[in-house]
Amino acid sequence: MVAFRKRPHRNRLGPAREPRLPSVSLRPIGPGGPPRPGPAPPAGRLRASLPHREAAQHRFDRRGGNGQRRRGRRQENRHDQPEKNDDGHDPLILDIGRRLHPERPYSDPRVVPVVNDARAYFEQNPETRFDIVCYGLLDSHTLFSSISSLRLENYVYSVEGIRAGWEHVAPDGVLSICFSVSKPWMAQRLVRLVEEATGLRPVVILHGMASGVTLLVGRGVDPAHLPTDLGPVIRDAQGDPSVRVPTDDWPFLYLRPGSFPYVYAIVLGAILLTSWLAIRKAYKFSTPGGPVRIDLVFFLMGMAFLLLETRMVTALSLLFGSTWIVNASVFSGILLTAFLANLLVARWSPARITLWYLPLALSLIAIWSVAPGRLNRLPLLERGIAAGVLYALPVAFAGVVFSSLLRVSRDPTRALGSNLLGAVLGGVLEYSSMLLGLRSLVLLALGLYLMSCLLLIRRGSAPADVDVRGPRSSSG
Repeated sequence: MVAFRKRPHRNRLGPAREPRLPSVSLRPIGPGGPPRPGPAPPAGRLRASLPHREAAQHRFDRRGGNGQRRRGRRQENRHDQPEKNDDGHDPLILDIGRRLHPERPYSDPRVVPVVNDARAYFEQNPETRFDIVCYGLLDSHTLFSSISSLRLENYVYSVEGIRAGWEHVAPDGVLSICFSVSKPWMAQRLVRLVEEATGLRPVVILHGMASGVTLLVGRGVDPAHLPTDLGPVIRDAQGDPSVRVPTDDWPFLYLRPGSFPYVYAIVLGAILLTSWLAIRKAYKFSTPGGPVRIDLVFFLMGMAFLLLETRMVTALSLLFGSTWIVNASVFSGILLTAFLANLLVARWSPARITLWYLPLALSLIAIWSVAPGRLNRLPLLERGIAAGVLYALPVAFAGVVFSSLLRVSRDPTRALGSNLLGAVLGGVLEYSSMLLGLRSLVLLALGLYLMSCLLLIRRGSAPADVDVRGPRSSSG
């Protein structure tokens, strides 16, 4: 089963890193004032078995994440857990664990390996309950810089993602999250995330391994029973209300609150300037001393298409994982759909292009209305078909409009250049989702497509609004 879409990093089988305290001091996030440095964290076995020692009675144990999962398997067995569902993102990783793990955890009859997306597994098994839902320390927490916007595990740590796991926790069970914290606001965000998803304030253990903390939440969690030699314990932790909580619509876990992304602004500005100079010269937007001539219809369609493409990638990443296979499938599907649209226009040109904006608008509204997470309830094949149809329809309709307009354009070179320049600007506008959310990209694309339609209508007698199927042969 896909363990929250994370692959183990290449050093998994190498020597374990030495434990260390967090690199920064956390701000007070609960009663008792700021945490003080505790003793050096103990061996990983004590930390890995923490949620299992806290759970009262165990029936099943489902572990999410790959970072510390297999190193802790033997500790769980020592606590006599009846049965465990173990999630893996890749069958190859599962095979490596079977062959090379020194403690042979997959040989234990109580371990049930599952290869599937974790959130899809939750949605497809709504009646299943576990004593422990444990999110392991995902490796990329300490491998990426804080300026990254959307990473592999962003949909793991969203309100909907944590809530999906919490809904499968037994009444006397425990949900545990181990996370590598490098900034105080990250701890604040995690605490608020857990509280928003579960309705309970978590207990935070500052164990310090890999700069990490562990958050425990459960209806029967008693902080008095937690071992004190792991590090400072913050009871009834409360996060900062000003820190934005990640959701499926705004999954930017690592976006620093209250900061302006100057790095993004500089890089995107340089891209825009370079693209403008290159495209203007290559596509001859103007003659020496003459005005700049841009086809606004194609320009707006280019902007809208890039926004639509971004939404497709992020939505399908939620459904199937943020992997290169998913991205390659999305781009291949876009190219195939565009080719089919060109083939359709070449053999049968629409009589009135503006009429195709209606199904285009309706398909965009459908994408905006349907939350991608709902499709996780379907099996893999049905999920792929439903998502493919849902997100391919607007691409197909937009492709028909684009190909039809390009066929009758009086200046195809300028039209293509304008479309390319609009696509560059659309790629810049997609970063507005870091403020407005991913769903807003669909509405922005819808608005741009409607503006291009209005421009076509205002042209009145332009070829786009008359029969563009070519000259008809006269009889007699």
